[in-house]
Amino acid sequence: GAGTVAKSLDYAYSIYRGKFNKMHVSAILDLVNSGAVVEMLKELTKLVNEVVNLKLIPYVVAIGEILPEIRLTKYQTGTEFSLLSFQSQLNPLLLYEDLSCAFDCFKYVGNATGFYRLLQVEVDKKQLFSFVQLAPFVGFVKKLRTSSVDRPEH
Repeated sequence: GAGTVAKSLDYAYSIYRGKFNKMHVSAILDLVNSGAVVEMLKELTKLVNEVVNLKLIPYVVAIGEILPEIRLTKYQTGTEFSLLSFQSQLNPLLLYEDLSCAFDCFKYVGNATGFYRLLQVEVDKKQLFSFVQLAPFVGFVKKLRTSSVDRPEH
């Protein structure tokens, strides 16, 4: 019955749960017109600018002011020792309480950039498909000749 169908669909789409990929972007483009996509991108750009200007820039400036001078080791000591040396020099920075907010802002900006990229790829794909479908009707494709009889002689 309906319960079996619901379970089957839930199982089939469980691999997409918690993920956002080009299939989702393609579905968005199928549901909305191009004007709505432009408005959506304007709003997303405005939000990203607010996050960068109001949250990220103050954090980056504050971290730059409190960041200690990092000294490199004098000798070739290997990767593990160098990483431990950097970690010990940056431990005071890791104790900064509001650092998680800054990381969340970086994640937000990165996700928005990824969404821009996915959307651009899907829009390009749809425009290319439309162009290929319309090309013969607007004169971009020459007529194919079926035999040598149709060819003009020089």
